[in-house]
Amino acid sequence: MLFQILYLYTLLIALIAQNDKQNNFHSNQNPLKNENLNNEKIQQPVIGILTLPSGFQKYDHSSFSYIYASYVQYFQQTGALIIPLKYTSSLKFLKNKMDQINGLVIPGGGANLMYRNNESGDKEFTKFAEVGEFLISVAKQLNNEGKYFPVWGTCLGFELLVLSFTKTEIRDQFQGENHLGGFFLSQNNTQKSRLFNNISQQLKQQIKHSQQVFYFNHKYGFKVNKFIGNGVLKNQFIPLAYSLDLSGKKFVAIAEAKQYPFYGIQFHPEKLQFEWSQQSTDQQSQMNEISIVKYFSEFFYQECLKNNSNFKNKQSLNRLLIQNYKVIYTKGQEFGFYIFNNKGKDTFKIKIMCAFAYILGYRQKEQENSQGYKSTTSKQYNRINEDHCDEEALVERTPQPKPAEEVNSEKDTLIKDQQKEIDRLMRQLTDFKKREQKNVAEIQYLKTKITSSTVGTSSNPSNNQTSDLITDKGFTDLLDEASQNLKDNDDIDEDELSKQIDQSLL
Repeated sequence: MLFQILYLYTLLIALIAQNDKQNNFHSNQNPLKNENLNNEKIQQPVIGILTLPSGFQKYDHSSFSYIYASYVQYFQQTGALIIPLKYTSSLKFLKNKMDQINGLVIPGGGANLMYRNNESGDKEFTKFAEVGEFLISVAKQLNNEGKYFPVWGTCLGFELLVLSFTKTEIRDQFQGENHLGGFFLSQNNTQKSRLFNNISQQLKQQIKHSQQVFYFNHKYGFKVNKFIGNGVLKNQFIPLAYSLDLSGKKFVAIAEAKQYPFYGIQFHPEKLQFEWSQQSTDQQSQMNEISIVKYFSEFFYQECLKNNSNFKNKQSLNRLLIQNYKVIYTKGQEFGFYIFNNKGKDTFKIKIMCAFAYILGYRQKEQENSQGYKSTTSKQYNRINEDHCDEEALVERTPQPKPAEEVNSEKDTLIKDQQKEIDRLMRQLTDFKKREQKNVAEIQYLKTKITSSTVGTSSNPSNNQTSDLITDKGFTDLLDEASQNLKDNDDIDEDELSKQIDQSLL
């Protein structure tokens, strides 16, 4: 109870203290030109990209998820806005965002979709695949209700899109890792497809004669005969193109759903533009290759324009945009990616404590401004605020060049100071968790005391003032809410609350 009340008080103060700064931030960073997003015609579609479990050694998959930056760049070049959809977020939160965005992208990457159940021996969806299947089911529901909602799957995303219909493993293994290739269009199917319905003859010829353009990097895929012969897929999907792996085995390269605006490709058009370095040396060939791969992103952009969903206001959208995150480059990798911390209860509480730290630093700064000096404590709190309490976001801010020795010394000091602060917050977190059960008992005690005080009011007039104080409606409502939240943590939309805290710390 005490923790919940302190949180509300902290958030209120932080929001008031940073109101002006917050407004300035949004006015500078807002990519939207219109104040009101509730327009009938969508001017900038918002595309949600599902994150994948981290496969990077530095970022453990249980704590982090990621999106390759090339996917963001690929769809941003059309003019679309991008928001990440963390697969670890609550289904309630994801469903809410699906009602506001205009299209969904399930990207490729190194994630498992199926695992073998040791008890039954059957293959089942992993947690990531279950979330992806849920989002696809939401997209189906929206389309069934008359709201046009497109879904795009690339490589792994294409495989998940198909498996969400079959519910069983029908993939086969292929020798499709890390190579350039082409695909062969099905003339009969492409003529009646949405994806290739408006493609120019010139671009079709370029695709036909460009057999070393598309980047493939996959271990699994769908055999053409198996895909066509499957009873579920035969009724739900149209294969539009096929390709050959390094051993000559044929697999489905492009497919689209019959009933829904769902599209899947087994190759990576985004890599050619933003990652792959072995492009043609001939300038005209490069231009042809780029025009081919850009076609798919431009097509999906047009599909998203058919969906007229929008966010209630630009502030709620800005808090989710990919611009709020930084691209990370690791040693030995030329391409970048976005890393997202999988928020849990511990992360949520740490953010609360960081809000306390910010308020203390804010007050300290006000005192220093009046006295004309700065203390080490204030610098420490301000650094916590600037880095949004993210230990991975330690960035040096050096407006003027400094000697390497001085920079390294400052960096070491900064790291040590922040590590001390993190250790302190973690100790407080441990104490909070120990007191959590005790807090529940305290709430019940206070509610009992309130009830008894209310009953005793008429018989003991001298207690009227105390009783009025204890039975204040706002206070009792707050107790009820805190009690319910502590009993059922699943009701707390931690992602939304964390975003509110982030907003107050901007």
